[in-house]
Amino acid sequence: DHRYEFLSGALIPNRPYFFELSGPGGRAQAFAPLVSPPPLTWTHFAVSLDAASWTMVWGDWNALLDNVTGLRMMAEYVDGDERNQFDNVRLDITPVPQVQDAFQCTDFETGSFEGWTFEGTNGTVSPGQGNPGTAIRAQDILGPGSRGIAPNAFWGDWTALDGSGLIGYDVRIASGTNVGANAGNNAIIISGPGGEARLNVPKSVIDSAVGGWSRVESVIDSANWTVTSGSWDSLLQNVNRINIRLEFINGSEQVYFDNFCLGNPCTATPAGLTDSVNSTGAYLSWDSQKNQGAIGYRVGGKPEGAGGFSFRKVVEPNTSFFVPQSRLMPDTTYLWVVEAVCTPEGSLRTDRAMDSFATPAAPALRQLDYIGRVFPNPTTGVLRIQHPGWSAMVLYDGQGRRVRRMPAGTKALDLDLSGLAGGVYWLKLQSLEGRTELHPIQLQ
Repeated sequence: DHRYEFLSGALIPNRPYFFELSGPGGRAQAFAPLVSPPPLTWTHFAVSLDAASWTMVWGDWNALLDNVTGLRMMAEYVDGDERNQFDNVRLDITPVPQVQDAFQCTDFETGSFEGWTFEGTNGTVSPGQGNPGTAIRAQDILGPGSRGIAPNAFWGDWTALDGSGLIGYDVRIASGTNVGANAGNNAIIISGPGGEARLNVPKSVIDSAVGGWSRVESVIDSANWTVTSGSWDSLLQNVNRINIRLEFINGSEQVYFDNFCLGNPCTATPAGLTDSVNSTGAYLSWDSQKNQGAIGYRVGGKPEGAGGFSFRKVVEPNTSFFVPQSRLMPDTTYLWVVEAVCTPEGSLRTDRAMDSFATPAAPALRQLDYIGRVFPNPTTGVLRIQHPGWSAMVLYDGQGRRVRRMPAGTKALDLDLSGLAGGVYWLKLQSLEGRTELHPIQLQ
């Protein structure tokens, strides 16, 4: 990056080169267009290490690259007085685009930049200032908007992230109160051979970062981004530059940056499903696979052959769920599933992990030797129950949920089921002597 202040004189019309490489195998020069910018304006110059982009002064291109011992950059542009400044001189290797679909984050807990570089700021590692732990402090300086440049671990083919992946970071403005009107513009800029796109966030997100942590985050979806060149699809095929905005105040400021994350937040299906069933109920557990980025789980269950799953949400870091015996039927095989919850809005990882468990038979259960009668079965609505007497009567749906509970009685009872959806139900009777009967009911 280069900027110069034109003090007096005129631009040199015939600049010999912009970059020059030299070594035992030869010398080559690369040229770049240079227009007269206003004073104190930074301009980014880059050239590909490709023979077609360079002019050989002498020697051979391949022999030169075998041993480069010198790099020179032109620093005289004015026939007269000028002031030149250089920054962020770097050699980048653009790898073959790797598919990005895992969820990965930089939290700076190693106490280093972890491959990040920073432009327009004297970024420093700041233990104890993170969210939590360590963060990067960006101290505002004169010049362009301060930015963090992501390492190439985040580069590559983002096609798999389109519409589902997330990108974001935590930011805290530690000093400075005059948040600019355009503070949310260009919060993240992604670019590559296929184009460039910019993310704008509401100014309120930046306002909330004054004195406290705020999250800048977006789904990687064309609806949320402004494509400034090329096309969205072409850009995602090879993203090789990620600029993170760290300049928000019209004046001096200190900004802290932490927890940059990219990817599909749920990249792995919960595994290691286990269950333990006893007289108190069923204890279900699974492996968290912490790298998947889930914020919670949904656990569902149903009797085998019944309709849809009945789900309950479990929040991280909990990785277990207890189903009390009162919600289970004896001598029944249950299917249960776990799926990862990816975002606060409730988006889910598509793949489910599934397992089954069986409940033991009730000691006094005699389905083939009922004391009472339950008819007609199947029924279209009214179910007549004839029984010498019961101390408890409960009706469960096909997912094991209690839908009706009747008080103790000794007379025939007509139970109207017409308000329930069709399917299999279970009528559980506890006789006055403590005997249990379980009647399957087919409601048409």
